[in-house]
Amino acid sequence: MKWLEIIELRLSRESREKKLDLLNDIIDEFKIELGKKSVKVYSHISLDTDFIIQLKNRSDKVLSNGSKLGIQLVTALRDIGLVNHNVWYEKLKKD
Repeated sequence: MKWLEIIELRLSRESREKKLDLLNDIIDEFKIELGKKSVKVYSHISLDTDFIIQLKNRSDKVLSNGSKLGIQLVTALRDIGLVNHNVWYEKLKKD
Protein backbone atom coordinates (compact mmCIF):
# COMPACT_ATOMS: atom_id res chain seq x y z
CA MET A 1 0.00 0.00 0.00
CA LYS A 2 1.24 3.49 -0.81
CA TRP A 3 1.00 6.19 1.80
CA LEU A 4 2.24 9.70 2.26
CA GLU A 5 3.37 11.77 5.21
CA ILE A 6 2.98 15.53 4.94
CA ILE A 7 4.93 17.57 7.46
CA GLU A 8 4.08 21.27 7.51
CA LEU A 9 6.72 23.62 8.89
CA ARG A 10 6.35 27.31 9.65
CA LEU A 11 9.49 29.29 10.48
CA SER A 12 9.52 32.64 12.24
CA ARG A 13 10.79 35.69 10.38
CA GLU A 14 13.67 36.25 12.78
CA SER A 15 16.67 34.03 12.12
CA ARG A 16 14.94 32.69 8.99
CA GLU A 17 18.18 32.22 7.04
CA LYS A 18 19.86 30.38 9.91
CA LYS A 19 16.78 28.16 10.30
CA LEU A 20 16.77 27.44 6.55
CA ASP A 21 20.36 26.24 6.87
CA LEU A 22 19.30 23.98 9.77
CA LEU A 23 16.35 22.70 7.72
CA ASN A 24 18.68 21.78 4.85
CA ASP A 25 21.05 20.01 7.25
CA ILE A 26 18.20 18.05 8.86
CA ILE A 27 16.75 17.01 5.50
CA ASP A 28 20.18 15.94 4.21
CA GLU A 29 20.68 13.71 7.27
CA PHE A 30 17.25 12.12 6.87
CA LYS A 31 17.67 11.54 3.13
CA ILE A 32 20.59 9.24 3.93
CA GLU A 33 18.42 7.22 6.34
CA LEU A 34 15.36 7.14 4.08
CA GLY A 35 16.81 4.70 1.56
CA LYS A 36 14.01 3.80 -0.85
CA LYS A 37 11.58 6.29 0.64
CA SER A 38 11.25 9.59 -1.15
CA VAL A 39 11.56 12.97 0.56
CA LYS A 40 10.72 16.28 -1.07
CA VAL A 41 10.58 19.80 0.35
CA TYR A 42 8.26 22.46 -1.03
CA SER A 43 8.16 26.16 -0.23
CA HIS A 44 4.90 28.13 -0.21
CA ILE A 45 4.57 30.31 -3.29
CA SER A 46 3.87 33.53 -1.36
CA LEU A 47 4.92 32.80 2.24
CA ASP A 48 8.66 32.27 2.39
CA THR A 49 8.39 30.98 5.96
CA ASP A 50 6.08 28.05 5.13
CA PHE A 51 7.25 24.64 3.90
CA ILE A 52 5.95 21.13 3.49
CA ILE A 53 8.07 18.02 3.59
CA GLN A 54 6.66 15.02 1.77
CA LEU A 55 7.68 11.47 2.67
CA LYS A 56 6.47 8.70 0.37
CA ASN A 57 6.08 5.26 1.92
CA ARG A 58 5.08 1.80 0.78
CA SER A 59 4.25 -1.02 3.17
CA ASP A 60 1.60 -3.61 3.96
CA LYS A 61 0.23 -1.45 6.75
CA VAL A 62 -0.26 2.30 7.03
CA LEU A 63 1.05 3.64 10.32
CA SER A 64 -1.53 6.19 11.50
CA ASN A 65 1.06 8.12 13.53
CA GLY A 66 3.59 8.08 10.68
CA SER A 67 6.80 6.23 10.06
CA LYS A 68 9.60 6.05 12.60
CA LEU A 69 11.71 8.36 10.43
CA GLY A 70 8.77 10.72 9.94
CA ILE A 71 8.27 11.00 13.68
CA GLN A 72 12.02 11.56 14.18
CA LEU A 73 11.96 14.27 11.50
CA VAL A 74 9.00 15.99 13.16
CA THR A 75 10.83 15.91 16.50
CA ALA A 76 13.95 17.48 14.94
CA LEU A 77 11.93 20.16 13.13
CA ARG A 78 10.13 21.26 16.31
CA ASP A 79 13.42 22.86 17.36
CA ILE A 80 13.24 25.31 14.45
CA GLY A 81 9.54 26.05 13.96
CA LEU A 82 5.88 25.10 14.25
CA VAL A 83 5.15 21.63 12.89
CA ASN A 84 2.03 19.74 11.79
CA HIS A 85 2.21 16.07 10.71
CA ASN A 86 -0.45 14.19 8.70
CA VAL A 87 -0.60 10.72 7.18
CA TRP A 88 -2.49 10.00 3.94
CA TYR A 89 -3.01 6.75 2.07
CA GLU A 90 -3.60 6.18 -1.60
CA LYS A 91 -7.24 5.52 -2.36
CA LEU A 92 -7.70 3.39 -5.44
CA LYS A 93 -10.61 3.85 -7.79
CA LYS A 94 -12.87 0.86 -8.26
CA ASP A 95 -14.03 0.29 -11.81
